[in-house]
Amino acid sequence: FVTNVGGLSYSDTSLTYNTSYQYTVTAVDASDNESVGSTPFSIATLPDTTPPVVNITAPADGSADQLTFLISATASDDLALASVQFYVDGNLISTTTSAPFALNWNSYAVHNGSHVLSAKATDVSGNYSAASITVTINNPPPPILGDLNGDHRVNIFDLSILLSHWNKSGSGDFNNNGRIDIFDLSNLLSHYGQDN
Repeated sequence: FVTNVGGLSYSDTSLTYNTSYQYTVTAVDASDNESVGSTPFSIATLPDTTPPVVNITAPADGSADQLTFLISATASDDLALASVQFYVDGNLISTTTSAPFALNWNSYAVHNGSHVLSAKATDVSGNYSAASITVTINNPPPPILGDLNGDHRVNIFDLSILLSHWNKSGSGDFNNNGRIDIFDLSNLLSHYGQDN
């Protein structure tokens, strides 16, 4: 049973895409006498061809960013979303199946310069759409293992800091075992003379 109507037509708005339906109609008089059912009438709805809508909400198009920053998007569909995927320069970095559609991205994964961030929304019927923006990454050089004083080079000053904490905890405990030892000295010396 679907509904009773007082006239001779009815619009069924509860249908789903790409589905077959069969309707039978009966007539009822003022005394509640009901006729036998009509010959069944068959229809099939069209497949879903409407793509979802997706927009990148952060960061702003053309912005400059450093280190880790939020990439977020909004997405909607007339039926149901399946997923939102995030790309950097065409390379997939994250997939999420429910809101909020966002991730904190470490931009050290790419070189400094201009990069295209994209969000692709796909619905349960396989339709998809995408939105893209361009951002400029301008990160400082990554730290060098052994650069204890933060001057972007491993030199005598770093060796001095390490040796002043020998057999104690402190800056230079590269293996996090609670004390500066021969392992930490070996690590520092393997990077001695490097700079960025």
